Amino acid sequence: MKLRPPRSPLVNALMGIAMTGLALLLGQDAAAQRWPVLDPVAYALILVVNLPAVVRTRFPVAVFVLAQSGFAVYVSLGYWPVVNSLATLLATYTLASERPARISVPGAAITGLTWLGAGLLDPWVPATA
Repeated sequence: MKLRPPRSPLVNALMGIAMTGLALLLGQDAAAQRWPVLDPVAYALILVVNLPAVVRTRFPVAVFVLAQSGFAVYVSLGYWPVVNSLATLLATYTLASERPARISVPGAAITGLTWLGAGLLDPWVPATA
């Protein structure tokens, strides 16, 4: 018998709210990790990336698009990528579990590219000659 995770709207709501709260708390540590202090734009992007998880199983593609595009903007503005890492990975997992491979495989590739971009934009990674 295949066990499936709980799929109730309440579980998704709790996960989305908890992830958002944790991301907001983690963002307070950005300066200690040598990243810029979060400003109102960063806080708004954290909400854009994390809160859609509340409806992740109902609208997996839309949640994925919001999470990844919000994450790309967040990182391109120079904020600490780790803050939104869980939301982007959960959105990718949900896309893969709810949609066929013709949709989920390109989604996984997009996730990889956004994370590669985040790594390349890291100001603490030394440039190679």
